Amino acid sequence: MKSKMGVSLHPAAMMSTGSIDHRQKRHTRKQRPTINSLPLLKTGDHLNKWRRLFMPSLVKWAGSIEDPFGANRKMDETVINLWNSIYDDIPLNDENTVKVVINVVRLPWRLWTCDC
Repeated sequence: MKSKMGVSLHPAAMMSTGSIDHRQKRHTRKQRPTINSLPLLKTGDHLNKWRRLFMPSLVKWAGSIEDPFGANRKMDETVINLWNSIYDDIPLNDENTVKVVINVVRLPWRLWTCDC
């Protein structure tokens, strides 16, 4: 003799959760600067200079120092000097703009070349 097996569902009363706050603070990820954050005119010339002149020059500099893997700690002055020589038409007037440029330079390699 076979017996039937199954699940039976019955309506149940919902209980109040009481003091649970459903508006919990959500942690949002801080937005990273991108190439679009740079104080560049959005023209092909300025972006091409970034990709084909500025970043390769910085990488070449990093490869020439004694500890190339520690370049992030030493590059601020070099970034400013490179910027001033390549983008002489776009001065870095304030500390915040300098900080944005340096933070974009510190992005992973894959983000130097895309507009994401």
